[in-house]
Amino acid sequence: MPDPADRAFVEQQYRDPGRLGARVSLHARFSVNSYGWFPWVWDRLALCEGMRVLDVGCGDGSLWQARADRMPPRCRLVLTDLLPGMVQKARERLPAPLAAFALADAQRLPFRAASFDLVVANHVLYHVPDRAQALAEIRRVLVPGGRLCATTIGEGHLGELFAWMNEVAPEAQIWSAGVPRVFTLQSGPSELANLFEDVACEHYPDALAVTEIEPLMAYAFSMDASGAVEAHQDALRALFQRELDAHGVVRIRKESGMLCARAPESAP
Repeated sequence: MPDPADRAFVEQQYRDPGRLGARVSLHARFSVNSYGWFPWVWDRLALCEGMRVLDVGCGDGSLWQARADRMPPRCRLVLTDLLPGMVQKARERLPAPLAAFALADAQRLPFRAASFDLVVANHVLYHVPDRAQALAEIRRVLVPGGRLCATTIGEGHLGELFAWMNEVAPEAQIWSAGVPRVFTLQSGPSELANLFEDVACEHYPDALAVTEIEPLMAYAFSMDASGAVEAHQDALRALFQRELDAHGVVRIRKESGMLCARAPESAP
């Protein structure tokens, strides 16, 4: 599996919403926590009247779409992403004046210092090649005392699924430990502590209980840039079917959560 911060890999994975859609669909249909990831994230943003909010790496805008009517009065929401296809999809879901949109690299944010009260980075910082620079940029655009809410995954996330993919297609080099060990729930806090204060980590309790094979196949195909998994799709489908026949469900661990931190009151 390529480095998740490799620009060519990121563009291949996210240039259009199709691959992301396969992954979102699996989680939406088969997650056991009925509360839902996006409502859980929303609750922790603690939005209030007049807040200026920047979403770095907004993807297709799903976080905001279903909650448009819950935005506090006079909130200013700016959605950015590196890839035009994602910005376009978000723009379709959240037409003006609810939000403004911009193509932006997290390493070079095109905003003045102290422009935002809150920066949201939802499952994106592990894709940034120079994360220290991106965090410095986020710190720069936050007001003193402003908050960063960054979601990410833990080192055991989807471990069973990646192990099965490795079993049938070892040449694909899927992450054997589940996820790359960069900006995880385990490693992220120490990175944030270099620039931010009051760093806190909260886990979202969840798992997958999948009762259909094809959504798992679509997810596996979406994660493999090399095509090796698809070349071994019959073996992978048979493996999933054995799990389903033996247990009535394919169970897969999830490990996701949010890292929150506050910009210092004094200049860095």
